[in-house]
Amino acid sequence: MTTRTRVLVLPGLTASDRSTQAIRVSLMSGGHHAHGWQLGRNSGPSEKIIAQLTTRLTELAERDQQPIAIVGWSMGGLYAHWLARAVPTLVHSVTTLGSPLRWQNTRPRPLQVPTTSVYSRRDRIVPWQSSLVDRSANRHENVEVRA
Repeated sequence: MTTRTRVLVLPGLTASDRSTQAIRVSLMSGGHHAHGWQLGRNSGPSEKIIAQLTTRLTELAERDQQPIAIVGWSMGGLYAHWLARAVPTLVHSVTTLGSPLRWQNTRPRPLQVPTTSVYSRRDRIVPWQSSLVDRSANRHENVEVRA
Protein backbone atom coordinates (compact mmCIF):
# COMPACT_ATOMS: atom_id res chain seq x y z
CA MET A 1 0.00 0.00 0.00
CA THR A 2 1.27 3.45 -0.80
CA THR A 3 1.03 6.38 1.59
CA ARG A 4 -2.47 7.79 2.02
CA THR A 5 -4.19 4.72 0.65
CA ARG A 6 -7.80 4.47 1.74
CA VAL A 7 -8.33 1.12 3.51
CA LEU A 8 -11.58 -0.67 4.30
CA VAL A 9 -11.21 -3.08 7.25
CA LEU A 10 -13.70 -5.96 7.51
CA PRO A 11 -14.33 -7.86 10.77
CA GLY A 12 -14.58 -11.59 11.33
CA LEU A 13 -17.74 -13.56 12.01
CA THR A 14 -19.77 -12.26 15.01
CA ALA A 15 -17.39 -9.29 15.34
CA SER A 16 -17.91 -5.60 14.62
CA ASP A 17 -15.81 -2.52 13.87
CA ARG A 18 -14.81 -2.48 17.51
CA SER A 19 -12.75 -5.65 16.96
CA THR A 20 -10.78 -4.01 14.14
CA GLN A 21 -10.06 -0.75 15.94
CA ALA A 22 -6.41 -1.65 16.68
CA ILE A 23 -5.84 -2.55 13.03
CA ARG A 24 -7.35 0.74 11.86
CA VAL A 25 -5.34 2.77 14.39
CA SER A 26 -2.14 1.06 13.21
CA LEU A 27 -2.98 1.78 9.57
CA MET A 28 -3.77 5.42 10.37
CA SER A 29 -0.48 5.82 12.26
CA GLY A 30 1.19 4.66 9.03
CA GLY A 31 -0.48 7.46 7.08
CA HIS A 32 -3.43 5.55 5.63
CA HIS A 33 -7.10 6.49 5.78
CA ALA A 34 -8.61 3.46 7.52
CA HIS A 35 -12.35 2.86 7.70
CA GLY A 36 -14.58 0.32 9.39
CA TRP A 37 -17.31 -1.43 7.52
CA GLN A 38 -20.08 0.35 9.53
CA LEU A 39 -22.50 -2.56 9.20
CA GLY A 40 -22.72 -3.60 12.85
CA ARG A 41 -22.00 -7.17 13.89
CA ASN A 42 -20.86 -9.56 11.16
CA SER A 43 -23.61 -12.19 11.22
CA GLY A 44 -22.39 -14.00 8.12
CA PRO A 45 -22.89 -13.56 4.39
CA SER A 46 -26.26 -12.54 3.06
CA GLU A 47 -27.50 -10.67 0.00
CA LYS A 48 -28.15 -7.63 2.20
CA ILE A 49 -24.59 -7.59 3.62
CA ILE A 50 -23.04 -8.05 0.17
CA ALA A 51 -25.14 -5.18 -1.23
CA GLN A 52 -24.25 -2.92 1.71
CA LEU A 53 -20.54 -3.78 1.42
CA THR A 54 -20.56 -3.00 -2.29
CA THR A 55 -22.19 0.37 -1.53
CA ARG A 56 -19.64 1.12 1.21
CA LEU A 57 -16.71 0.25 -1.09
CA THR A 58 -18.16 2.38 -3.89
CA GLU A 59 -18.62 5.39 -1.59
CA LEU A 60 -15.03 5.19 -0.36
CA ALA A 61 -13.61 4.75 -3.88
CA GLU A 62 -15.61 7.72 -5.18
CA ARG A 63 -14.48 9.92 -2.28
CA ASP A 64 -10.85 9.93 -3.49
CA GLN A 65 -11.49 8.72 -7.02
CA GLN A 66 -9.13 5.80 -6.49
CA PRO A 67 -9.37 2.09 -5.71
CA ILE A 68 -9.55 0.98 -2.06
CA ALA A 69 -7.28 -1.46 -0.24
CA ILE A 70 -9.24 -4.04 1.74
CA VAL A 71 -8.09 -5.81 4.90
CA GLY A 72 -10.28 -8.71 5.98
CA TRP A 73 -9.97 -10.59 9.24
CA SER A 74 -11.16 -14.22 9.14
CA MET A 75 -14.59 -14.16 7.43
CA GLY A 76 -13.91 -10.53 6.56
CA GLY A 77 -11.26 -11.89 4.19
CA LEU A 78 -13.92 -13.89 2.36
CA TYR A 79 -15.89 -10.68 1.87
CA ALA A 80 -12.71 -8.95 0.65
CA HIS A 81 -12.15 -11.66 -1.97
CA TRP A 82 -15.79 -11.47 -3.04
CA LEU A 83 -15.59 -7.68 -3.48
CA ALA A 84 -12.33 -7.96 -5.45
CA ARG A 85 -14.00 -10.41 -7.84
CA ALA A 86 -17.27 -8.47 -8.11
CA VAL A 87 -15.82 -4.96 -8.60
CA PRO A 88 -12.06 -5.29 -9.27
CA THR A 89 -11.78 -1.74 -10.60
CA LEU A 90 -12.66 -0.42 -7.12
CA VAL A 91 -10.12 -2.60 -5.27
CA HIS A 92 -6.45 -1.62 -4.94
CA SER A 93 -5.35 -4.75 -3.04
CA VAL A 94 -6.57 -7.41 -0.62
CA THR A 95 -4.91 -8.47 2.63
CA THR A 96 -6.45 -11.29 4.63
CA LEU A 97 -5.72 -12.21 8.24
CA GLY A 98 -6.36 -15.85 9.10
CA SER A 99 -9.12 -16.18 6.53
CA PRO A 100 -10.53 -19.54 5.38
CA LEU A 101 -10.02 -19.05 1.65
CA ARG A 102 -10.01 -22.72 0.58
CA TRP A 103 -12.87 -25.14 1.05
CA GLN A 104 -12.45 -28.93 0.83
CA ASN A 105 -9.22 -28.84 -1.20
CA THR A 106 -10.57 -26.33 -3.71
CA ARG A 107 -8.31 -23.44 -4.64
CA PRO A 108 -9.84 -20.01 -5.02
CA ARG A 109 -9.24 -18.36 -8.37
CA PRO A 110 -6.44 -15.80 -8.11
CA LEU A 111 -7.67 -12.24 -7.80
CA GLN A 112 -6.90 -9.59 -10.40
CA VAL A 113 -5.43 -7.36 -7.66
CA PRO A 114 -2.37 -7.80 -5.43
CA THR A 115 -3.20 -10.21 -2.61
CA THR A 116 -1.49 -11.00 0.68
CA SER A 117 -2.60 -13.72 3.06
CA VAL A 118 -1.26 -13.47 6.60
CA TYR A 119 -1.61 -16.77 8.47
CA SER A 120 -0.32 -18.69 11.46
CA ARG A 121 0.32 -22.42 11.70
CA ARG A 122 -0.87 -22.10 15.30
CA ASP A 123 -4.32 -20.76 14.36
CA ARG A 124 -6.81 -22.83 16.33
CA ILE A 125 -9.87 -21.65 14.41
CA VAL A 126 -8.88 -21.62 10.73
CA PRO A 127 -6.57 -24.39 9.48
CA TRP A 128 -3.52 -22.56 8.16
CA GLN A 129 -3.54 -24.49 4.87
CA SER A 130 -6.96 -23.04 4.05
CA SER A 131 -5.59 -19.49 4.36
CA LEU A 132 -3.07 -19.77 1.53
CA VAL A 133 -3.44 -17.97 -1.78
CA ASP A 134 -2.04 -19.31 -5.04
CA ARG A 135 1.44 -17.83 -5.31
CA SER A 136 1.83 -18.88 -8.94
CA ALA A 137 -0.12 -15.80 -9.93
CA ASN A 138 1.72 -12.48 -10.04
CA ARG A 139 1.39 -10.16 -7.06
CA HIS A 140 0.12 -12.80 -4.62
CA GLU A 141 1.93 -13.78 -1.43
CA ASN A 142 1.50 -15.74 1.78
CA VAL A 143 3.08 -14.40 4.95
CA GLU A 144 3.43 -16.67 7.95
CA VAL A 145 3.45 -15.08 11.40
CA ARG A 146 3.98 -16.64 14.82
CA ALA A 147 0.81 -15.99 16.72
